[in-house]
Amino acid sequence: MSEVDRHILIAEEPSIIKEVFSVIFAGLETGDNVSSAMRERLEQFSKEEYERLILDVRASKEPVGRIPPGVKSLRATQFGRVLAIACEVTSPKMLRRLKELCGPRSFPGRLASSLHDFMDTVF
Repeated sequence: MSEVDRHILIAEEPSIIKEVFSVIFAGLETGDNVSSAMRERLEQFSKEEYERLILDVRASKEPVGRIPPGVKSLRATQFGRVLAIACEVTSPKMLRRLKELCGPRSFPGRLASSLHDFMDTVF
């Protein structure tokens, strides 16, 4: 998958973080690619309060209609009061909603590259 299809999104407000969880849970309902253990772990994470949520979202390049819309894969790791989630989404609508929630952010090329490298080492 090319770099263009990868998005680093950050949420810092508790209400926004809760809404991001809602969007992810809705995406999990439509697919069966994520293990029940990961679903349970994410459920536990959603009950905690975080200062920051970092999302490493990859947009699937599969043509619409070939795979069900939703979350294709998901991993989550907690660092103190920061939660990092890496996922692949198969719904352009879901990706748009996550980007709307996390707001417009612009990372300089080197910082974006560093964030991608960091997220790769985490997962």
